[in-house]
Amino acid sequence: MPEPIRFHLDPRCPWCWQTSKWVRQIERLGVVAVSWGLFSLEVVNFSKPVAEFDETRSVAAPSQRTLVAVRDSAGQAAASRFYEAIGTRYFDLEQDLTARSTITGALEDAGLSTDLYDRALADQGTWDTVLREHLDLVTNTASFGVPTIRLDGGAGPVIFGPVISN
Repeated sequence: MPEPIRFHLDPRCPWCWQTSKWVRQIERLGVVAVSWGLFSLEVVNFSKPVAEFDETRSVAAPSQRTLVAVRDSAGQAAASRFYEAIGTRYFDLEQDLTARSTITGALEDAGLSTDLYDRALADQGTWDTVLREHLDLVTNTASFGVPTIRLDGGAGPVIFGPVISN
């Protein structure tokens, strides 16, 4: 039986991106069952109170919010495909992570409706979910960065990393 883990990511993080490739590989081998959680490097590095953070100016927020909408409407496997597609576009193809065309293109690449992007940004609850998952991880585990893997399906101890390079 695969070990359930929660992989917390920020789509801007190149170390997350590389480590996610390894995690997907060990998932295909049946070692782990992955659920995808969010973390915000912009929020963790914000020097003012979190309530003052403006997600509309965030580089990662549109893709994070879209990932929440994907996960909520189509499940973890779809979230995995979307993260893989957005990472490919951002890191490998060097597309702008804030561009609508990058995010909707990643949705198409993942076999998902591009309407998820508009729905995600129209629903303040998607940002609330990103922030809640981030704050829960920081508060309950003293996490400070990503990739962070939480064992026991997201309820157990955390591992910062491993950081996997090319």
